[in-house]
Amino acid sequence: MKHLAIIDIGSNSISLQISEIKGKSYDIVEDYKETIRIGDDVFKSGSFSEATVNSIIEVLERMKALMDKKEQPFIRAVATAPFRDASNAKEVIDLINDKCGINIEVIDGLQEAKLVYLFVSANFQMSNLNALTLDIGGGTTEFILSKKGEIVFSKSLPLGITKLTRDFFNNNPPKKNEIEKLKKYIDETLDEMPIDKSIDTIICTGGTINNISYIYNKRNHLNDTPIKYIERKFLKLMSDELKGEAFQDRIQIEGIDHRRLDIIQTAAIMTDLILSKSKCKGFFTIKGGLKNGLTIDTLNKKGIKMHFQENVDVRLSRILEIGSKFSFDEEHAKQVTKLSKIFFSKLKDFFKLDDENWKLLEAASMLHDIGNYISYDKHHKHSYYLITNSDLIGYDDNEAKIVANIARYHRKSFPKKSHESYNKLSNKSMGLVKKLSAILRIADALDISHKSLVANINVNINDNIIEIMPTSKNNLELEIQSFNAKKDLLESITKRQVIIK
Repeated sequence: MKHLAIIDIGSNSISLQISEIKGKSYDIVEDYKETIRIGDDVFKSGSFSEATVNSIIEVLERMKALMDKKEQPFIRAVATAPFRDASNAKEVIDLINDKCGINIEVIDGLQEAKLVYLFVSANFQMSNLNALTLDIGGGTTEFILSKKGEIVFSKSLPLGITKLTRDFFNNNPPKKNEIEKLKKYIDETLDEMPIDKSIDTIICTGGTINNISYIYNKRNHLNDTPIKYIERKFLKLMSDELKGEAFQDRIQIEGIDHRRLDIIQTAAIMTDLILSKSKCKGFFTIKGGLKNGLTIDTLNKKGIKMHFQENVDVRLSRILEIGSKFSFDEEHAKQVTKLSKIFFSKLKDFFKLDDENWKLLEAASMLHDIGNYISYDKHHKHSYYLITNSDLIGYDDNEAKIVANIARYHRKSFPKKSHESYNKLSNKSMGLVKKLSAILRIADALDISHKSLVANINVNINDNIIEIMPTSKNNLELEIQSFNAKKDLLESITKRQVIIK
């Protein structure tokens, strides 16, 4: 199986994600979505109308054409709340199969919750958290409560924002008494949920809640990242702003999705009520959700486990995933990282480094060569580009830029202020890049053969000399030659001669 195509038919949209499978990782090569409010029919009349069925088939035919361009992809298509509730769901599924050749799998709320949690687990170190994960959909909201990585409770509740909006808001804009009735219903429904002060993290998925986080980042001049943190007070601020404002007038809000003008208020109200029952002062959103969980689940069923499923730290598992995506030499990367760690420990006090700095060097050491995926020529620069355009879990925006710069300077030129990407860093960050890239250059030199010939390293730091003494049972002539060519940055920073013995 080279390609995997996942189709997610939800209340508000139908989406297609095609991934290219690469070992224990996958690369999304097609991410296509059409907004089609198929849940509106079901929530109103209990069944799909002929017009909605025709629209579904038209969308799926377009998606089938996209899938046909790939080399025999394995297709998995799932449907959620509307197909669970529609009285004519079976007839529609049969018609889709007949017209499009796509078999639709209807999953229940608990399956949906577990699949979303699977995706979230790939992006958060759940073993450290008492977390509430919410998949806020159009027809239902899935609640998953986990303690230190173990799911202890999950439930699907009829708190989908499209359904709630249709059930409670009969006016545009909604009247005060309609909003109060909505809040009362949500509050009473949440009473059956074990949401308490022990929860330290709330993670949300879903298109509308992600749109709220996008608006938040826009207002606060923050970068648009896959994972965002939003303060709870913003939900109240947004709810207050939307009161008395007609749906069509909300288009003036910077960043708002015009397809969610009517339902965004409901999402803000409900999320705020959920947070009020915990001690959390904010929440995370993450792009993706069910279709990403389905990708991982389908690969698992095919005997492929992701790095994060092998008891590896999620931060490191994402680094391995990025490396695999760009076909890195994993053994070389691990050897360079091992040698970098030894050098780091020996030079830590001299350079006045701390453990957080190792996290930066570790990522750069693992990913320094991924630029080879584009071309060996100038691959250090390509590595910089690929790292800055990858989602490094556990690193903020500035840390990711530092990692990319360290990797960029593992060969060739020293860090220079004439280099724009380096010059944009703070003085403190520039200093870190110099020190850590000097270490990486030495570590990389001592595995120039990509054969892991060096078992250990001893380092002596004297007033005028730094002695590097590698332990090996092999001939290190090539490594020594490379070492002498790449020791110059370390000599420049330390003002000492660096020799190998």
